[in-house]
Amino acid sequence: MSLKKPIRDICINGIKSFSEFPIEDAVKSLSFTYAGKVFTNKKGIKFGASSSLFLRDGNLSENWPNSTSPIDVVLGPNVRESMYCHLLCGLIRAEEVRVISSIFAYGITEAFRLLEEVWEELCIDIQSGTLSKSRVTDASVREAMETLLWPNPQLSQKVRAECEKGWFGIIKRLWPNVKYIHTILTGSMEPYVPYLKTYAGEIPLVCGDYGSSECMSGINLNRKSSYDQVSFTLLPYTAYFEFLPIKHDGGDESPVDITDVQIGEEYEIIVTTIAGKLLQIFYATFLFLGKCSKNSPKLC
Repeated sequence: MSLKKPIRDICINGIKSFSEFPIEDAVKSLSFTYAGKVFTNKKGIKFGASSSLFLRDGNLSENWPNSTSPIDVVLGPNVRESMYCHLLCGLIRAEEVRVISSIFAYGITEAFRLLEEVWEELCIDIQSGTLSKSRVTDASVREAMETLLWPNPQLSQKVRAECEKGWFGIIKRLWPNVKYIHTILTGSMEPYVPYLKTYAGEIPLVCGDYGSSECMSGINLNRKSSYDQVSFTLLPYTAYFEFLPIKHDGGDESPVDITDVQIGEEYEIIVTTIAGKLLQIFYATFLFLGKCSKNSPKLC
């Protein structure tokens, strides 16, 4: 039986949760996104991070209307320069922004640490309608940014006044219409949550889905859940998943199939990608919580 219908039904079950926190494609988003380098081997095959290959797709520029930043900023060669431009674009279009996002929580905290460092320069750029030559040097990025800038002394004064008050709750003060912050908050990203909460104040932190360079593994259907209580519904069509029981007494166990996992047991997930057994990897450790309405495992 095809897995497409069960997966579609799984996603439909999450619509109510998503309605309160609409995805970035439906609203204006300040997205701290960067395209890494893509390399080409001797056979002409491109390789790199999956996100970089996607972002550097030549057709992406036509499907980037809901980000505050132009695609040239995302594709910029210097992350620090692109981060500065993301902040500047977000401030210029602050009233439109409904979501602040990044793949990982680290990306947002780093951006606001940069804001603490360069807010005065940003105010100068906003007031004058020009782009700092020392902060942004890449010609393509400068060209894209300069079409967006115009002198706005009133906005510059507002940004200056809010930054001078301090950094707790700065997101809501600079972006008053933001509904939530969307990013991955689990695993190695948990140490960044306290910093993110400082900047966010009372704005909800919505945990993103569970993915990696190997595959997209799970989706968070309950967007209201706290980052430390989030669970993921497995997407069994993205790879072949096996579950190795974790025995704390040191005993050996064999992997079990997705149909044989037991509630309350801990498993190390083994992923075999579409490329075959050579790419079989030990992926992550999860606690099996149960099954959702369409029998897809629910993990935390």
